[in-house]
Amino acid sequence: MLRPVGVYAAQFAGPAAANNLVDAYKALGANQMIESKDIFIKAPEIAESGVIVPVEVTSKLVGTAR
Repeated sequence: MLRPVGVYAAQFAGPAAANNLVDAYKALGANQMIESKDIFIKAPEIAESGVIVPVEVTSKLVGTAR
């Protein structure tokens, strides 16, 4: 069932920011990271605007599509 974004965000009780990728994963509850050359995430180091942050995700994993 789909939930309104506000309700889903309200359920997240973790920190609002992370200084690196490892801290961001820990805040989301991911305890183990596995490197994959089949997934590529392209995002800026620093966003020019907090309103729009361009993020591109490309996957070569079986069963994924654009």
